[in-house]
Amino acid sequence: MNRYILLLLAVLCLAACGNKREEQKRQLRHEVRRQFYDRELVKATAQHAYTDSLLKLAEADTDTFNVDKRIRLDSLKHAADVQSAKVRYIQRKQQELKEE
Repeated sequence: MNRYILLLLAVLCLAACGNKREEQKRQLRHEVRRQFYDRELVKATAQHAYTDSLLKLAEADTDTFNVDKRIRLDSLKHAADVQSAKVRYIQRKQQELKEE
């Protein structure tokens, strides 16, 4: 009978150690994910600012009848929209991490 009790205690101790290790892994993954989103947000914000400045320069040019300039303007608008969506996505993911 004592063997079973000792065996049960040993299993419980090992299980408790395993839970602690899993919690440490989860915390590490959480921290790595947070740092990744922070870096990506900085890059995406800088890229969006650059594209937005190019878009403002292109919009300042009043010659919209030129097809090449119109294509460039549309392309810049599309790129700015995509980068803006990327920034919003990263911010949403960061908020989700804070709520965990």
